[in-house]
Amino acid sequence: MDIPVPPSLLPSSALEVAIPTYWTRSPSELGAALATSLQDGLTTAEAEERVRRFGPNSLTDESRGGMLAEFARQFKSPLVLALVFAALVAGGVGEVHDAIIIGIIILASCFLGFLQEHGAQRAVEALRQRISLTSKVRRDGADKVVAAIGIVPGDLILLSAGSLVPVDAVVIVAQDLNVSEATLTGETFPVAKAPGVSTKDAGLADRSN
Repeated sequence: MDIPVPPSLLPSSALEVAIPTYWTRSPSELGAALATSLQDGLTTAEAEERVRRFGPNSLTDESRGGMLAEFARQFKSPLVLALVFAALVAGGVGEVHDAIIIGIIILASCFLGFLQEHGAQRAVEALRQRISLTSKVRRDGADKVVAAIGIVPGDLILLSAGSLVPVDAVVIVAQDLNVSEATLTGETFPVAKAPGVSTKDAGLADRSN
């Protein structure tokens, strides 16, 4: 069952996005700070403007460099480093033939490792492109399904059993809401959440709202 959203005060014309200790603020205070209506949500036009202003709701991937950088990373392997040391020792004692053979083994090992890593990276990227996470929000006073990447500050998110929580958020109203925080806190069992406020110094696992 979708979680209904109660009415609130009219939204403020000022938009405060970076809200420190937001878990200590009441829903009405957050609604005013984010310039959103707790009854109708944002308008579609405002949501689109906030996407342009603040960017997509996604994590920035760490740059892994180009193909040359990927190949160079293969030389950081402990096994490869050991082989490099062995090649240097062999060359230092005059065993040039052995040093060349070890060098060929090093290059072959690094090349195979590069092919595996590059192929896996491309497979992950292709899978990411095919999978599109969506969430239900309330905009223009109506419930809509949107791409999770398009959720913006001030959106009202509607959750039901099995839903993923796509952003940092607080509970406005809920009934028997339990959330899995395993990926954040390591807690095995679902944690009960309810409307309210938490203290400023409450840790992530202690914020009940």
